[in-house]
Order: sequence, then C-alpha cells, then structure tokens
Amino acid sequence: MARTSACGARLLVDSVGIRLRSDRTVLEVRGEDRVGWLNGQITNDIRALKPGEAIYALATTVKGKVLADLWVAATKDALLGFLPAMAAQAVIESFDKYLVMEEVELVPRNDLGVICLQGPAAARMIDTLPKHSEHYPCDDLGTGGYYVLCPRESAHPVMRELAQQARGLSGGQVQECDWELARVRLGVPEFGADFDLDNYPQEAGLARALSFSKGCYLGQEVVCMLDSRGRVHRRLARLTLRIDGSGALPAAGEALQDEQGKTAGRLTSVVRDPETGEGLAFGYVKSAAEREGSTLRAGQAQVRVGAVVA
Repeated sequence: MARTSACGARLLVDSVGIRLRSDRTVLEVRGEDRVGWLNGQITNDIRALKPGEAIYALATTVKGKVLADLWVAATKDALLGFLPAMAAQAVIESFDKYLVMEEVELVPRNDLGVICLQGPAAARMIDTLPKHSEHYPCDDLGTGGYYVLCPRESAHPVMRELAQQARGLSGGQVQECDWELARVRLGVPEFGADFDLDNYPQEAGLARALSFSKGCYLGQEVVCMLDSRGRVHRRLARLTLRIDGSGALPAAGEALQDEQGKTAGRLTSVVRDPETGEGLAFGYVKSAAEREGSTLRAGQAQVRVGAVVA
C-alpha cells in the first residue's frame, strides 16, 4: 500500500526517498571544446567540475529568461545535462544555434533513465550501488541527493531494488504527491510549475544556479543587470492558504488580490498539508504586496505572504 503523502514527504527530509525522474531527460555533450562552449551557454561555472561531480545551472535566452533548469555532471570524456523533458527540445535547439566552429557534439541519451535518491541518508546508499553504475550528486530539495543512471528499459526494476535497500535506512519509494508536498514545504520551486520562459532567474529565487564571476554566457547582461539593480517587479513567495470549513483550495494559476481587490500576483503551486490541514503554496507577488506577513486573497481563501524564495 502506498504511503500517505505526509509520510512519504518526511522520507525525503528524514531518511531517503527513491523516485524515478521520468520528467528528466539526459543530454550528452561530447568533444574537445565541450567545457568552454557549454560554459558559455549556461548560468553557472562548470570549468572546475571533475568526473563524478555535478552543478545546478540554468539555460537562459539572450533576453535572460529561463529556458530550463538543469544539472550538469562531468564524466571522464563528456558532460551530461539532466534536463526537464518538457524543455529538452527547446534547449537542444538553442544550444545547436550557438554551435559554430567548436568541436562539440550534442547527443540526446533517450536510452537512459534517471532515478533520484533524495534525503540525508542518500549518501549511505552509494556504496551499495552496482560497481559500475553512474551516479552524480544532484541535490534537488536541499536535503542531500544523487541521480543514478541506468538503461531506460530497466529503470523500474532498478528503482524497486533501490527502494528495497532504502527501507533498511527507514526510507523507501515516494510518489509524485510526496515530492510535491516536500518541495513546497522546503521552499523549492520547480520548472514548469513555478518558473519557465516567462521568468527571470531573480524572480524565481534561483540564485544558487547563478555565477557572477565566470565570464560571458547567453543572457548574462540582463541577468547581471537585474542583480545589480537589486529589484524585480514580482518575486516568487511562499504562501499559506486558509479557507473556512472544508472548502476546496484555489487552483494554481488563480489570481492573488489585495485588500482593494486589485491583482497582486498569481498562484503557481498549491498543496494541502495533511498534517496541519493548511494549504501551502508558491505564488508570484508584486513588489508592492510582497512584505512578509501581509494578507491577500485567492478566491475564497485568505493568503498569508511568507518569505520570498531565495
């Protein structure tokens, strides 16, 4: 029987949760010029990566908007990009456009599956992985984590085997609803839900994906300008929703309104915390209404603005 959302979410914070990241695809970047070239396409600095290491970054447009987030991992003779499947084609097309004379080859690895080990006990599982398995430190939720690569056709059996091992560490397999509850509790936005091509990195609180000392990359001028200016018109904030009785929570996408009924933002992710009964959410809040502790409304729900995502 599947764990409840609350129990599954706690695994990702207290022990280790195993999840097949079917929403991720792998792009292999080969060739002698791969490091310098890819470093000019993404927001973080990959030049010091050693084989087996990984770093979080963004692919941005020339206007500084977020094309996708990704983890970049180094192998002995290639770089691997772990991309949101929904954005993979757009990223590949953008990368390909900026390939001129460089010795670089972009190879979609549709043959590979990505399994996520997430939580403080994830590191204890690494020694039990098959000897020649590929694994990289990709910490999605800030609690410690790894991505394990395997042939796509064997991903489900491998995941079940890893889940069995995780139970020895008081962990186990988690469902998408567990992941959603955990990430909203922890304040971790997700591409496609909380940020996308409509957003600048600073709006979505994606500072950990940015380097301001690496040199030029696509969209750098705009990203650096926004950082030096220190202000954007809206920012992603953590929200608490309260409704009278047992009414339904407002849906993602619903407008946020201030006391005068003016639009002050919109919801992006909404979950109900089964332990408290409260609604938890992310939402973009205009700068005039982003003060922590201020109150807004979304439909019939009272919305308390928490800290902006950082």
